Formats: sequence, structure tokens, C-alpha cells
Amino acid sequence: KLNPRLIRRKSLDAEVFSYVSGWHHYVIGQLFQTPGFKDDPEWIAKRLGGKLTKEDVQASLQLLEKLNFIRRNPETNKLELSNSEPLIAMEEIPSAAGRKHHFEQMDQAKDALQTQPMSDREFTCLTLRVSRKKLPEIKKAIREFRDKFDKDYFDEDSEDVCQLNLQFFFHTAEKKWKN
Repeated sequence: KLNPRLIRRKSLDAEVFSYVSGWHHYVIGQLFQTPGFKDDPEWIAKRLGGKLTKEDVQASLQLLEKLNFIRRNPETNKLELSNSEPLIAMEEIPSAAGRKHHFEQMDQAKDALQTQPMSDREFTCLTLRVSRKKLPEIKKAIREFRDKFDKDYFDEDSEDVCQLNLQFFFHTAEKKWKN
């Protein structure tokens, strides 16, 4: 339900922009679904290594609730997954929100590179020459890899939430340097 690629339409508003642009909303959404999840902002903040304050977590939970990803059960007063499907379409998200999200994820990756042992992370890169004409094919291959990775390695019973970032970009300018 929280997979942004599989979510249906909802009109864009400030809450959707906030959800997409903040790295932690996705992470908390995934953490929320882990077997040992505790409906406690302090526990969540600690579980995320102190990267967020208790107040940040509370605000994120309120946002997830407002967007109908989660709801408070009136009988138990505990947060749970919402019965209705959240309605957001990625093509409606402004590029500024997507860029902010990716900037924040790159910051998280830089932090992991500095703080996590090699046994807990995998950072690799490849520098190569490609034709710009193959860019649509390259994007398709990266998206197919991402989707297959998600399908093959998502573990409903896992207590951990991880991030896979793939970057592909040109280091060179497009033929303007020849002039």
C-alpha cells in the first residue's frame, strides 16, 4: 500500500508534496509495517538512529494519517494500516518534490557511507561511455532492475528498512563543448 509506484490518483496538494519530498515519510511508512513496530514516536526516532526528533516523527505520522496511509483504530487507539488505498499518482508530483526527495536520500547515503560498516552496505560505481541515443533503453533497464529487486528482496517479515539508490547521469555536456 505504501509503494509509491503502485498508488492511484489523488489531486496534488501541500501534504502530497511534503510526503514525496521528505525521505523519512517513506521510511516510517515501511517501518510502520514491520512486525516489531511500536506506535511510539520516541521508539521510531531511536529505531531510525536518532536522525529524526520525536517531533519530526509525530509530524510524519500525522501526515501519513492525513493522507490515509494509516489510521488510528478507534477501539484500540493504535495506529494501523488504512483499509482504503492511498491515492497518489507519481506523474502528478512536481519535479521539485522529487528532486528534494533525491537530495535527502543522497544525504542519507553519504551518512551511511561514513557511519555504517562495509558489511552493512554496498556502494559501487561504474564509469563508462554510452550513446545518448540509448538513454530511453538505459532508463527502462534501470526501472526494470529496480522493480525486480523490489519483487525479489522485499521481506514482509523484516524488522529493517533499507534504501536502494541508483544514479545514472552524464558527466559530459551534450556536444556543446565542440563549438
